[in-house]
Amino acid sequence: MTSFDLAAIVSELKEITIGFRLENIYQLDPFTLLFSLRSGQRLIIEAGKRVHLTEYDVEKPPSPALFCQLLRKYLRGGIIQDVRTDGFERILTVEVSFKEASYKLVSEIFGRGNIILLDDEDKVLHALSYRRMRDRNIIRGEAFKPPPLKGSNPLEITRLQLKGLKEQKVTVVRALTNLLSIGGLYAEEILQRSQIDKGTVSNILTDKEIDRIYDAVAELSSDLTIRRHPHIIIDDEGKWVDVLPFLLTIYKGFKVKEFSTFNEASDEYFTKLKLGREELESSKDINQKIDEQKRILLQQKERFKELEKNAEENQLIGDMIHIHSRKLQSIIESILERRRSGEEWNNIISTVEKEEPAKFLESIDPKQGVALVKIGDKRFELDLQKTVYQNASRFYKTAKEAREKIEGLKTAIAETERKIGELQKLGAEAGKQVRMIAKVRERSWFEKFHWINSSEGFLIIGGRDASTNELLIKRYMNPGDIVLHADFPGAPFVLIKTDGKYPSEQTINEAAQLAASYSRAWREGVTSLDVYWVKPDQISKSAPSGEYLSKGMFMIYGQKNYIRDVPLRISIGITDKAGQLAIIGGPVSAIASHARYRIDIIPGKQTSGRLTKEILHRLAEKAPTELRGQILKLPLDDVQRFIPAGGVCLA
Repeated sequence: MTSFDLAAIVSELKEITIGFRLENIYQLDPFTLLFSLRSGQRLIIEAGKRVHLTEYDVEKPPSPALFCQLLRKYLRGGIIQDVRTDGFERILTVEVSFKEASYKLVSEIFGRGNIILLDDEDKVLHALSYRRMRDRNIIRGEAFKPPPLKGSNPLEITRLQLKGLKEQKVTVVRALTNLLSIGGLYAEEILQRSQIDKGTVSNILTDKEIDRIYDAVAELSSDLTIRRHPHIIIDDEGKWVDVLPFLLTIYKGFKVKEFSTFNEASDEYFTKLKLGREELESSKDINQKIDEQKRILLQQKERFKELEKNAEENQLIGDMIHIHSRKLQSIIESILERRRSGEEWNNIISTVEKEEPAKFLESIDPKQGVALVKIGDKRFELDLQKTVYQNASRFYKTAKEAREKIEGLKTAIAETERKIGELQKLGAEAGKQVRMIAKVRERSWFEKFHWINSSEGFLIIGGRDASTNELLIKRYMNPGDIVLHADFPGAPFVLIKTDGKYPSEQTINEAAQLAASYSRAWREGVTSLDVYWVKPDQISKSAPSGEYLSKGMFMIYGQKNYIRDVPLRISIGITDKAGQLAIIGGPVSAIASHARYRIDIIPGKQTSGRLTKEILHRLAEKAPTELRGQILKLPLDDVQRFIPAGGVCLA
């Protein structure tokens, strides 16, 4: 991503992530993190590469890496307070706060990249990669120091500063990248809009040319901030070339695929790009395995030839020994008889060589006790301590062993050829098919809240935190709705969306149970709670004189209608709509009317993280055998979303 890309991404992230709670963190690979927000948004950060929201259902590892565990320890459950870049550098800072502390997550989207967690004093707590560098260090416990600025911010550059181009004796395109914090692509775009040749030496630029460059830079700034046009550039062959937040003249004539936001465009581009890299790596891996198996096959075939030759020669020698057994035995006996009579080896050799059978004898090795014999074109050794037939048997045995090895090698060769065939088939299929990755199911607008359809079909929605409480009342409350609130500090507001109809007492009681169960009372271990309901015109953001209402707080005026002793109890179940299984959770009677299988939970001492897997497994046990596998594959996050904050246990 370029600095322009990151600036476009951040301006969108500010609008949709600030104020929301960080629900969970996953480390997808050594360089990539996925952040799940309470709003349902999912932010992906790949060190050195990219930052954007993603709609894709990326595969999560079964257990978190150490760095991921550390980030969860400090950041999970915190609220995003700010998302920004400092200057026009490719550095993203996300501020996450708690009541007692705040942290900064700094992501470097350049070079090798890095992701660094800072405390409220900007000291390094943890980093994806610790480094000692010439101009700064990333060391635990040391103050974080950003890299030196690469140039001036083009969004803030003045005409006077641009005259610094004339002080450089390099091409104007190079001078622009030296002066401004931009890459070569945008430097060329500026010059194309300015109608200045990029090869022009910068120190000969005229004042009018500097003015044209200034106007082009200002135009780029307006395109980034006002005339946004997110799109992917596609060449004539249909290949994706680039992803951009606004149109560039440098790509004039190329096809474009448009998107409503730059986050969507980046998600599509970088996710498919990463898949392409993975496919390429997979293809390389397959080819390497094929080459390895071919090398093994070549060695096996060469060994096969050696064994065939070995078996043939030893069989032939054994046959020759049998054919000439009398003469060869005569040689052995003559040598041994003379040796027993005390003759020297030199005399024995010279004497035996004169005898008729000795025409087969070439030499004798006294140390080894063997005679070297040649019959036809075959040379072989005879052991003087063994009979002719024992010698023949030795050669036959060697031939037999070689033939046995040949049979085993035939099996090995067939297995290697099978492996090569399978790998080649796999490679061919990989070349024809593009691996697809599914998008996460698009959530309805109300899924950013606690929600459920009552047993009568009324939509009930409740705030998750101060931000969603504020949003619920200000944006989604209509005059005919019913508003509920538990009589306990830190409770959410809950709406029954009536759409002009009148809910029964059962629906009101279900909404009351949602309001009570998702209040702070659950964390305190309270088992029942009073809840009241009012009409929308009884709610106001105006505080009494001298008082102040913080985010998520409202004044209630007039009579409150109480529902007493509402039990804190939540049911989590499985729905099946058109063969699509999903997790739902909320008031017991509402879930009972919609879910085929359910589990009830109440305040307790177990952590929700530990209980989530057990809930999913128990739901699977309640289902028919053919559905159990599907249920166990449902995301644990979908279960976790319905578990109130605090200790929990099965009812």
